[in-house]
Amino acid sequence: MAEGLLDEAVSHLEFLGYTITRNEDSTWARHSVKLNILLKVFRGGLLMTSFLRADETAKTDRPGFLDFVNKLNEQASVTRFYADSDGDLAMETWYPEGAYERIRFGHFLSLRESDIERIRGLEGSSYLE
Repeated sequence: MAEGLLDEAVSHLEFLGYTITRNEDSTWARHSVKLNILLKVFRGGLLMTSFLRADETAKTDRPGFLDFVNKLNEQASVTRFYADSDGDLAMETWYPEGAYERIRFGHFLSLRESDIERIRGLEGSSYLE
């Protein structure tokens, strides 16, 4: 059951300095420097979602913002980027159930962080607050 994967991921993230908040509907991993992560058991694995607020320019220049999102997806290794229903940047990664191993999950998180770090280097990052 993927709940076991959620528990393993929570323990791993706590070790990395995240503070975990759980309630009936959601599990959040919050960090003082890194993006917060919403954790959700989803389709036989663990969905990890983070958000960055888009500025007003992203909302008025929607084609330019979406071009920026497409460029992020072209270069991503494990993360999927999209404009959410509020027009902000959402970032999702999915990790399969049964695959948890400390070193493997750590590598997965490193790839996720690398995808997110690429945001700063791309033209269009000015769309984000």
